[in-house]
Amino acid sequence: MPTEHGKKFVSVFDPQTIESFLSIRQTAGAKLATLQRYRNVLQSVVTFFGDELPESSQSTERWRDYLLQEGYALNTVNSMTSALNTYLTYIGYSGKHAPHLLERKKGAQE
Repeated sequence: MPTEHGKKFVSVFDPQTIESFLSIRQTAGAKLATLQRYRNVLQSVVTFFGDELPESSQSTERWRDYLLQEGYALNTVNSMTSALNTYLTYIGYSGKHAPHLLERKKGAQE
């Protein structure tokens, strides 16, 4: 199995698990637009990493940084990070979440 700096990779994005996650979110009352956002975010992660994700928060930070380099707005990246973290919590991948980026609130003093 491939490794990154000695870390084992774990398959976390199989289609059945994603569909189960989306089904549970729908049952919990998520709107269709939210479900599509989750699906798009997970597809973005799969495109970036393949079907496996290194077992570190640094790996998800690389994805987040890539999105910023691609021109995504900070609020969009935060929303995408939140969607990814929701999925990672669902699959029991706690402790490996990507941190959100912070933005100075409008009207805050510098």
